[in-house]
Amino acid sequence: MSSGGGVEPTYKGCAGLAEDVQYYGELLKSLAYDKLKHLYPKAKLPNGQEATVIAWKWTRTVKCSNPACGCQMPLINSWELSKKKGKEAYIEPIIDKTNKTISYTVKTGNTNILY
Repeated sequence: MSSGGGVEPTYKGCAGLAEDVQYYGELLKSLAYDKLKHLYPKAKLPNGQEATVIAWKWTRTVKCSNPACGCQMPLINSWELSKKKGKEAYIEPIIDKTNKTISYTVKTGNTNILY
């Protein structure tokens, strides 16, 4: 039966719906990325290249109670990122006493040195 010159459906079952969901999901992901990318900068690797960050570790900070310091100190219970054998990784804080700031770098290897 023909609908009188109209286009016949080319999808069987839910195939058209699945394709639409995938298309609009990708569209929303792209729009969200464009709107939020300034909040999530790329990471600079030791070799100078940049990489997309796949996870962020967030922590509250408080001003150091030492009047000579004044840094924003992280309230964190663990610096570990991965405990998986052979893929251990941790965050190492780098304290700049001159500028009263703390930056961080990711290190790999045994995390027992932190404790």
